[in-house]
Amino acid sequence: MTQFDDGRYHVTGAQTGKVSFRPDRPGVAQLDGQLPTGSARSNSRSFNATSTISARGRTDDGEHVRFNVTIHITVVRSEVIVEFEKVSCG
Repeated sequence: MTQFDDGRYHVTGAQTGKVSFRPDRPGVAQLDGQLPTGSARSNSRSFNATSTISARGRTDDGEHVRFNVTIHITVVRSEVIVEFEKVSCG
């Protein structure tokens, strides 16, 4: 964490976790992956944060499956100004 003289601060963290998906139906992809976090910035007027989830796995027949989700939020004066989720698969 870095705190500036004007009250702003910048927090960057790194946490990882595991993502697992085990479907009940045969042939549906089983996934294992990582859950890294992003960074957050804040001052007395605003807050924003971005996080990414990445996972990859295989179907029962060996086909590779991969996806990424990016999540962002910006809050200004207690109002959500920007919020999005972006999903990409490959």
